[in-house]
Amino acid sequence: MYGSPFICLRRLRNLKLKNNELTTITKENFQGLVSLTALKLTKNRIAFHDPTPVFAPLASLDILHLGDNRIDVLFPEMFVNLPVTKLTLALNYISGWAAPIFSRMTYLDHLRLDGNKIHVLNDTMYNDVANVSNVHICYNPWDCTNCDIKNVQLFLLETGRNHCCVDCAVCSAHQKSLSNILVVDAAPRTEQECRPPDYYVTIGVPIIMIFLFGSVTSYAVYTKRWYIRYFLLFLRIKAKAYRRMHSADHFLWDAFVSHHNADAEWVREQIVPTLESTVFRFRLCVAERDFIPGLPIAENVCRSISQSRKSLFVLSRQFCESRWCMFELTMAQHRLFESERENQMIFIRREPMDDSSLCPLLSYLLRTKTYVQAPPEDAEESVRDYFWLQLRAALEW
Repeated sequence: MYGSPFICLRRLRNLKLKNNELTTITKENFQGLVSLTALKLTKNRIAFHDPTPVFAPLASLDILHLGDNRIDVLFPEMFVNLPVTKLTLALNYISGWAAPIFSRMTYLDHLRLDGNKIHVLNDTMYNDVANVSNVHICYNPWDCTNCDIKNVQLFLLETGRNHCCVDCAVCSAHQKSLSNILVVDAAPRTEQECRPPDYYVTIGVPIIMIFLFGSVTSYAVYTKRWYIRYFLLFLRIKAKAYRRMHSADHFLWDAFVSHHNADAEWVREQIVPTLESTVFRFRLCVAERDFIPGLPIAENVCRSISQSRKSLFVLSRQFCESRWCMFELTMAQHRLFESERENQMIFIRREPMDDSSLCPLLSYLLRTKTYVQAPPEDAEESVRDYFWLQLRAALEW
């Protein structure tokens, strides 16, 4: 319907537009109908999409039929200031409304909402129809599990204004346990079940528990950090152990140990026994034990480095000042370039050293390679265990 087709019919009192397949109506459509008292728009396809007061020009309207359409939303502005006494909204798709609508219609006496999609009468809806004398709410899919079902039950028991037979109000068929149960017979929810959730309990308690769990976990991780690092390093060793197995046949030793005479006792009593034990099972090349007698020292050094998978250097101030130690370091560096293999040189720092006193080669190597810090003699057992595991991981890699 376009424009204002009834603008000249100022004395028209009754207008029926049933079965016309109307989809939209506008305020302009009813211009001029100042005397209209009854408007019937049933069995169309009308739906409202905005709060425009389309019936505002109908200043004398008493009866308004909008049944059997496609109305799913009601706006408070739609019927404001209308003198309507009888309003029919039956057989639509209305599921509810959020703001007062019918309580603002001063003269409304008869309201039909039967055959819609209303599943509950919340407090706003219940109070909105409280002053309407005759209300029809039959044949709606009532949700009998909702806390507001009590409002529907109260309304059905009001014989004065309820025009819905009690047997016509049944619980929704979607609720299998309550299917075909009369609304008035449905057990209402208890006050405790309908109480709003306590957010201090539902949200606050889980947050506190998560905080406490995080705090305890952080404390445990911090206090047991050495054992955790030990375990992770142990897994790394197991994952990389196959590298050593595949390359073992190509070398006579797993590592050539280079150290100064000042550290010989520590190497002899700590490094060699531990790494060659049945737990670690490494084969070490140590100068005083494995050098071939009669060969020049330089030749023994070159031979040992070339026949070892790794070169293990025990760094100390005396090591840095020794020409022979620097020679062994240089040979190992050459071996690294020749073999094109990474992680072939392993460094153990026994004591703090001033980096400015190091030779350029050693200073460069320590800046570009990770070293293992030897623990002091009074270190905890977990620290010593972690040192050996680090050393083992470096040799396995």
